[in-house]
Parts: sequence; structure tokens; C-alpha cells
Amino acid sequence: MLHGLPLIHELAAVVLTAAAPARMGARAGILVRSAALPATHVTTWHGVSITTVARTVVDLARADRAAGLVAADAVLRERVVGPNELARVIEQISGWPGARAGRDVVELASPLAESPLESLTRLAVIDAGLPSPELQARVGRYRVDFLWRAERVIVEADGRVKYDRDELWREKVRQENLERLGFRVVRVLWDDITLRPAETIQRIRRALGRAPRPS
Repeated sequence: MLHGLPLIHELAAVVLTAAAPARMGARAGILVRSAALPATHVTTWHGVSITTVARTVVDLARADRAAGLVAADAVLRERVVGPNELARVIEQISGWPGARAGRDVVELASPLAESPLESLTRLAVIDAGLPSPELQARVGRYRVDFLWRAERVIVEADGRVKYDRDELWREKVRQENLERLGFRVVRVLWDDITLRPAETIQRIRRALGRAPRPS
């Protein structure tokens, strides 16, 4: 929150990490953990010591791959940190709990993801074993969120809650034009990927013409 990173979960509790040998445990609604934080992983915010953006992103990824990818994509897109900085932090925490998940997220992160919904959709696609799409690809005069060129499938991650009449008409014309070019368009809304991920992945899988993965 202090770094302004996008969050996909409400914070149920405050968890602080303090440099050893801090006194650990719960007090006044705050859980304090102790860790040997390298000096390069610490910065200050109005005089208070906090982890750097890169370390914070990696810590999010260690605990929750989805939250970590949303944050990692955002900082790369905004050029707050670069991929080499994230990779360096991962190397420095090798062997820590969740380090493998953190490494996975850092390798998947892309500055081309333009919203948390695109990040979450991409992660669901990859976790389902589907091939990785092109991101922000050009199709005719349009730029599309996800493209499987050989299969001629487009996925649009639509995070808007409401369209006005003109916007709805433009989106309708856009989709019709893409379909006239021979592409199948699958639209994914926020609730589709957060509340109905399996059903949403099945729609994408059918569009790609791929059989379900064996259970």
C-alpha cells in the first residue's frame, strides 16, 4: 500500500517484518516477524524503514502468485523497477520459503500487461497448461490483449464496469471487424476470472480447439 502497488485482496491483518533480533509475536493487532533483511532490500518512507519496491513485489509473489504477478506486471509497466532488479532480489533470497513461487512470478512478469485483469487472466491461462499468447498484438488496425495467431483466437480482458452507448457501439464494431478477419474473440470480465476461472478457461480452451487436460 505504501508503494502504491495494485492489490487484489483486502488486507485482513497488519504483518510487519523487523530486522533480527526484534521481538516477534502478535500485539495490538499487529503480527511482527523477524528476518535478516539485506541492506539493499530496505529503503525509507517518511523516515520509516520499509522494504524496497522490488523486495515487496517478490514477497507478495512468495505468498500469493496472483497478487505477486499483478504487482510485478505493474512495476515493470510503469518502469518503477526493471526485470534485472527483480531477478537480483530472487537470487538473494534463494532457499527462503516461497522463493520458487517468487521466481516463477518474476519469470512470467511482463510490462505489456495493462491491467490487473490481464495479469490474472494470463496466469490462469498458463496454469491451465495452455500456450502463452502474444500480448498487446496488432490485428489489422486493432491492438488486442491476447492473441494466439496460429489458432486465430483473441482474448480481450474487459475490466470496465460500465460502457456508455457510444462505447458499446465502438466495441461491437471492433469485435465484428475482428471476426470478419477470421478471428474468434473471447471476452473475459473481472468476475469471469475471479469467480468463475474454470468456466472461463474452458471457454478459451474450446476457442483454441484443445482437449481438456487429464485430471
